[in-house]
Amino acid sequence: MVHKTILRLAVGMELPGQLKANLREILGEFEIENYPAVPDLKRSYQRRIDSLEQAFTFILDTIPVLTEKKEALLSYAAWCRQFCSLPVGEVIPIQAYQDTLTRYTALLLNALVDNYPYEDKEGGKIHAAIELLNKAEQYVIMKKGRPDLATLIPIKLNDSIEFVLRWEEQLPPYSETTLQEFRTIKESSLSTPPGWFRKLPSVWQLYLHSCIPAYLLAAESNADVLNKIKMNLNDFDLQWSKIKHDHGLELEGDLISISKNEFPQWFTGLKKEHQQLLKIFCESGYSVPKIDGSFSEFNSRVREWKERSKESNPDIFNAEKLKKLRPLPYWFLVLEDYEQRFLRGVLRSAARVEDCISFVPSRLRRLPLVANLCQTNVFLLNDEGKKVKTYPPRLRSSHLASRDVRKLPIQVRELHAKRNLARIASFADADQALLIQTLISPVKFLEKQIPDYYLDQQRLQTIASFQKEYGQFIRSTNHPLNMDRYLHYTPANAPYCLAILDVADIILMTKSLPGIPLSWDANKIKHIVAEAFQDVLVKNKISSALSLPEHLDSEEQSIKDALSDLFRQNYELLLRTSDWQLLFASQLNLRKKAVEQEKSAEYAENLLDLQALAKEYQAVLNSSYGTATIFDYYGRELFLSSLENLLIGHANGKSYGSCVSGKDRREVVETHTIAMQLYRQLKGRWPSMSDSGTDRAEFVELVATLDVSRHGHEHAGQNADGSDGIKTPANYWPKDIAAAICKKQGKDALLNSDILATNNEVGRIGALDTLITPNYSNCLFSALSLSKRNRETVLSILAILCGEATFLRSKTWSISLFPINPMSRATKIPKAPIGFEAIKEILDCPGTDENALIHKLAQIYFDIGQRPKDNWLRATEIQRVYTALLNLCKDPKSAEEQIRVLDEIKGEIFRSNTQQFIY
Repeated sequence: MVHKTILRLAVGMELPGQLKANLREILGEFEIENYPAVPDLKRSYQRRIDSLEQAFTFILDTIPVLTEKKEALLSYAAWCRQFCSLPVGEVIPIQAYQDTLTRYTALLLNALVDNYPYEDKEGGKIHAAIELLNKAEQYVIMKKGRPDLATLIPIKLNDSIEFVLRWEEQLPPYSETTLQEFRTIKESSLSTPPGWFRKLPSVWQLYLHSCIPAYLLAAESNADVLNKIKMNLNDFDLQWSKIKHDHGLELEGDLISISKNEFPQWFTGLKKEHQQLLKIFCESGYSVPKIDGSFSEFNSRVREWKERSKESNPDIFNAEKLKKLRPLPYWFLVLEDYEQRFLRGVLRSAARVEDCISFVPSRLRRLPLVANLCQTNVFLLNDEGKKVKTYPPRLRSSHLASRDVRKLPIQVRELHAKRNLARIASFADADQALLIQTLISPVKFLEKQIPDYYLDQQRLQTIASFQKEYGQFIRSTNHPLNMDRYLHYTPANAPYCLAILDVADIILMTKSLPGIPLSWDANKIKHIVAEAFQDVLVKNKISSALSLPEHLDSEEQSIKDALSDLFRQNYELLLRTSDWQLLFASQLNLRKKAVEQEKSAEYAENLLDLQALAKEYQAVLNSSYGTATIFDYYGRELFLSSLENLLIGHANGKSYGSCVSGKDRREVVETHTIAMQLYRQLKGRWPSMSDSGTDRAEFVELVATLDVSRHGHEHAGQNADGSDGIKTPANYWPKDIAAAICKKQGKDALLNSDILATNNEVGRIGALDTLITPNYSNCLFSALSLSKRNRETVLSILAILCGEATFLRSKTWSISLFPINPMSRATKIPKAPIGFEAIKEILDCPGTDENALIHKLAQIYFDIGQRPKDNWLRATEIQRVYTALLNLCKDPKSAEEQIRVLDEIKGEIFRSNTQQFIY
């Protein structure tokens, strides 16, 4: 796949030769895309329709039961596209576009509801169809990949700065392990897991997939393999019975310890496969009685399989199928069948697997890949495009934990979070502080409605486990930006925030030290730091001397003594920050490099900025009463989030942030953070939450100017074409910033942004539930199958019949207990049978083009089909009309015959009316 970068420029903006050349040095080759001052709604909605059409076609190419009907369904989709053309005009309200998109989506879903034979266990066929289209679109987006996105924003900050360049640089979302797993999936000949495997509890799926030794499957027949598995189980049963007898009192506690990788002595005496099985039980929260019950049930199932081993039945164990599925990763085997087919379809669409998984959209969260991952780069440029200032890059993605795997086995849930964190951490150097910042609302009593509490628990557990295993310096925070910020605001004494301040204080400790000899390398600096702190611990009787003191020359001893003095002065800070030494030594090495490169002034300025940011961060944390709730005018949580990004950046760390998707709340924080950096260039100081008047107004203007470039909106749209917006931005922005954005882009700018963003999920596009009509697409298929002449003939006859008011009234039943007074306004006399009234209403709808006529005929078919097939009250002529229409719908090839019947009925009615007139 050829790497591509899109550079966005405002309409009317040109790139002189030198500016273009310098931009090419930064970005590489790029394609220019112009954006208007006011969002192009038609472009967004057209792209949304195009994307859904591609997803629908992908389903037809991938799902066998639908591939058989591909030609008819493609004709149906083409008609939907023509019927739902977007309105044309200079000023079209967003609701008109939204109604068209909703109607189009509902029509596609109608076809899936009527032709996809499976139901969602929780939501039925409609929910299954929505999820199918939703998921298919995600795989189509992954298949296409996404380009880097850059936007050149004209902002004059001083005589040397004319432009801000934002660049979202795509990063590979996979580890080498995950990449190899995708290659295995691509090469496997197994289409989907067999039914007997699907029906097993997850612990026994894992036992067969990951635990049993390969030699157990070496037998020639299913029965022989099952015999070997049964013997293996019997062996475990004997061991387990002995363990229960010998360790019964403490056994439940041992099981909890095993789930935490703390193994009792008896555990180590088990065979490897039995250790793995028992660990799976423990991780899954099984108690001793539950293990016994599960073991008994599986034993019974193995016996049944053995008894029926010669049957050719998908519900009976098959050793060959098991051999084929064992090389596949377990996370793949628990995907729905249709999603497995989608993934295989994508992987087999290109020669290199890397090209298929270079980007994962924010809604595709059942694959162990970091969704919506990229690096945010920001540059300040002069009028020729030369870099004046380069800011530390920041990482962003969807949340490291996935909401879509909450109901999957714990082994899969943890694998997703661990792999994602490991991938994120791989972009930070070993001696860098890594900030993992999330922006969600982890409210426990709402966990059934929103996934945030689960996500936050996964964040905390995964980071703690990762730090314990790898020792990486990680600090993690969460700040709710929506309405939850008023209930669960960050307290002044939040340990995770104080830990951020500690990082700054550790870096600032280096200010009072003498220079480090240029001859010292990083390892030498680390060694001296460790030795100096060891002396402090020994003097404080925390530790004893580990060895005889190393001989140091006078310069080395002087620096070591200075370090020891410094560590004693900051003893409490260092004790509560156990992993500080690597960070501190890295900062000393950085200062040494600054001297070598003659950049000491820049280094000193960076420390002054760090000191100022830490002071402001502390001030925001300790802001006055009410500023987190009723007096939160400027966004306290927003300021804390931006300040953390800036603090870690100035501490030479790596900042990573996410919300749930990584495209809405995260974009708000990114824009706010960049505006703070620009303000620093403009005013020579950092903005403060306490600013007011002109100072605040200048900052607000910077934020609004960045936002209306719609860089973040376009980035969001890469996750679902056409959903170029930020969800509920009015809930995140302070009122003065929201007003400034609307002033620049129109009063509905934030509302429109929310509507566009919400369209990224198929199920949230308009009022779909009122438009999805099971069985309707079959009526439309039938209407499409008729020739244009036959359609027009049928509708013409029906229009004539609907016009025969006297005849229709004579065929209408009206039951009343009292005599009808035709002169009374309260009397409601039916003008026609109910079915004909519905037909007339459909025929009277606007539209006379061919697509409209097809739609009308399909609606008539559908309406008649919903009525009782036979009704003793129904007049013979009316019954014959309905029967002819139903026959025509069922068999369009009988058109000539059914039209003849309708024509005969029309003739009979004419003759009847003529006779009544003569007499």
